[in-house]
Amino acid sequence: MNTFVKNKHLLFSIYNDDAVVFAPHTGQTHLLDSSAHTVLELISESTPVSKTDLIALLKTDEVEGQKDLLSNYISDIIDSLLNIELISNS
Repeated sequence: MNTFVKNKHLLFSIYNDDAVVFAPHTGQTHLLDSSAHTVLELISESTPVSKTDLIALLKTDEVEGQKDLLSNYISDIIDSLLNIELISNS
């Protein structure tokens, strides 16, 4: 099972529900929507977290069939955060 950690030294500015994130290791700035920002905030720099753990932390009282949608959505967010190098596989 893959686990993830947040890359170190990220700088955040919060605007309404969105976040602007600067990653010094890449020199890039990214705008994250509130959902991606929420997932990123749940990922630690030092303690790896799995996708299953993230889903459990974000779980709401979903209607039947929404668990798969939530799982797919979180997977997409994780893939995006990996692609822009805000998180890494641990």
